[in-house]
Amino acid sequence: MRKKLRTILFSAGAFVIVCSFYPGFSFNNVNTLLLAALFFSIFYLVVRPILKILSLPLNLITFGIFGLLANAIIFYLVDTFIPGFEIRSFYYEGGGLLSLSLPSLYLNMFFSTVIGSLLTSLLTSIFFWIFI
Repeated sequence: MRKKLRTILFSAGAFVIVCSFYPGFSFNNVNTLLLAALFFSIFYLVVRPILKILSLPLNLITFGIFGLLANAIIFYLVDTFIPGFEIRSFYYEGGGLLSLSLPSLYLNMFFSTVIGSLLTSLLTSIFFWIFI
C-alpha cells in the first residue's frame, strides 16, 4: 500500500512540474491541473502495466524505446477525460549553450506528447531514485 501511494505521489508531482514548465501542456486553473494529476497517477498505476505487457514484443524489438509510447498514451487519455487540460503543438525557437546549439522546430501534438511523457518519466525516476 505504501509503495502504491508513493507511486501516486511521485507521478502526480512529476506531472505537475512538467505541466507547469513545459509549453506543450495547458490547463485552465489549478484545480484542473490537480484533477489531471490525479487521473494521470491513477492511469500510471493501472493502465501503464497493461500497456507494457501488451507492447512487450515491440518493446523487445526496439530495445525499450517503444515504452515511451505507453506514457504518451496515458497523456492522451488524460487529455481526453479532463476537459480543462489540453495538449497542444508549439514552436520551439531554438537555443544554444557553449558550442552546442539546438535548431528551431515545430512540434506537433504527437511529438509534444512524447516529449512530455519523456520528461515525466525522467522526473518520476529521479523522484524514486532520490526518495527511496
